[in-house]
Amino acid sequence: MTATTIIGYEFISSFTTFDTCDFKIVYPNTMILDYPALDFRVLVTEGVMEADLYIINRQGALIHFEQTKEISPAIPILIWDGKTANRSIPSGTGAVVLIFRNSIH
Repeated sequence: MTATTIIGYEFISSFTTFDTCDFKIVYPNTMILDYPALDFRVLVTEGVMEADLYIINRQGALIHFEQTKEISPAIPILIWDGKTANRSIPSGTGAVVLIFRNSIH
């Protein structure tokens, strides 16, 4: 691929693509605190190589963060038990931010 800037500089580089049109990411929209079988966990299909989980409380404070680069399709990742400082957070008070990346270039 060749890209040219507005003032005429040329950059030449190669890249590869991952031919998957149907990435699947599954995560719960609810969880039962103090019940390990219904904790928060994420499952992804092939193609996701890195993932970050941020749990933020109503005041905007980060109460949980987890990052993984060890991802196998259909194996749960980013597992969280709903606790911060060994205490369960009150139901309905956390926001979830998930970031997924594929760093192959």
